[in-house]
Order: sequence, then C-alpha cells, then structure tokens
Amino acid sequence: MARYRGTTAQRGLGAPHVADGKRLKAVHRDGDLCWRCGKPMFKWQALERDHVIDRALGGADGPAVLAHMACNRAAGARLGNQLQPRVIMAAGHDVICGTCGKPYHYAGPGL
Repeated sequence: MARYRGTTAQRGLGAPHVADGKRLKAVHRDGDLCWRCGKPMFKWQALERDHVIDRALGGADGPAVLAHMACNRAAGARLGNQLQPRVIMAAGHDVICGTCGKPYHYAGPGL
C-alpha cells in the first residue's frame, strides 16, 4: 500500500501542527543536534517537525522536535515497512504422501 500523501490538513494535522513546526524552527540554533542521527542541524538545511513517538505508534499528539527531513522520512519508511504484514516464501511446498499420509517438504526439481 502506498503512503498517503497530502497536505498536513488533509492528513489530519492542520494548523496546530504547522504552528508548532514554525515555533520549533524559530527557537532552533545552528549546530543543535538531530535527535535521529546525532549530526548538527543548520537553518539552511531541510528540517521537519518530528514526533518523538511515531504517529503510527500512537504519538500524534505527543512531544515533537526538529530533525533532518531525510532522517525523519527514512525513520517513517523504516517503521512503515516493519509494520507491513509479511508472507514467508518457501522454496517448495509441503506434500502429503499418498502411501502413508505423512507430510513432507518437496523442494521441486533441481533444488
């Protein structure tokens, strides 16, 4: 499933989210460390408001800090991938023996 893209208002964040982002950028000092990667942040870099507790884990109204845009988005993508259900693919499949009725794993020809 693709990530829902839209404005902050379309994603249910709205004016308070934007205002808090502006507040965080106003009090930011060059050289403050990104809480995701630990490297310094500067005003000329792309910075975003980042939730300390990820929104996917219920932290929509929790505390927020500034982070590099790349760090914030990579963390969101990583978490999104971890929360996706996984299908375990096997090399072959289980077969029921016609003679004894017991299951065994058939890897297929050449495997």
